[in-house]
Amino acid sequence: MLVVEDLEAGYGDIHVLNRISLSVKQGEIVAVLGANAAGKTTMLRAISGVVVKSSGKIQFLGQDIERTPGHERVGLGLVQVPESRRLFPHMTVRENLEMGAFHAGAQRKFSQNLDRVLDLFPILQDRTNQFAGQMSGGEQQMCALARGLMADPKLIMIDEPTLGLAPLVVEQTFQLVKQIRDADIAVLLVEQNAVKSLEIADRAYVLERGDIVMTGTPQELNQQGEELRRAYIGL
Repeated sequence: MLVVEDLEAGYGDIHVLNRISLSVKQGEIVAVLGANAAGKTTMLRAISGVVVKSSGKIQFLGQDIERTPGHERVGLGLVQVPESRRLFPHMTVRENLEMGAFHAGAQRKFSQNLDRVLDLFPILQDRTNQFAGQMSGGEQQMCALARGLMADPKLIMIDEPTLGLAPLVVEQTFQLVKQIRDADIAVLLVEQNAVKSLEIADRAYVLERGDIVMTGTPQELNQQGEELRRAYIGL
């Protein structure tokens, strides 16, 4: 579904990613783990077209998307839910969800997708007319995930969804990620919470200072405890 080969990217003269390669298959949750400043968010931004890569290949659904603008990548079904949620705080929950369905394909399926996200996040049903900025952190994260799903993704990239959330809400968020996968939407999950990520992931990559230093199934990575600790995850 998604194939990234030898991707390099950064910001101006600041080089962040060093020829990283990864893939996501249909029906998978693939986790990318690593400490702060490992390059996880830059990787997602390069895949989604927000950051221009300096070299490497990005293919989605068998199509080369290197020259495809970011908004058109969303139309193909490649959607990113950003870190820190990035909702429109002075707009209602429903208006935020409408913003997710901006491209023509999603607009045609608006009612169907709205029913789906309200079924997946029932608390939003009672918050549709509430300003997004007035909700709790956990509710805002649900709204951010729901907004991403309103774009009708085939693969959704989720950046640090549990950042700053209470432990109970963290558990709920990981369960929601599993439900998204069970709805036949592939997931590329960026997280610092290695333990919980490896509980739900099919495969995982460990990113350290812009390099992929480990990859494998959760069972394989859990057997490399010392290497995981060296990469500053799972602590």
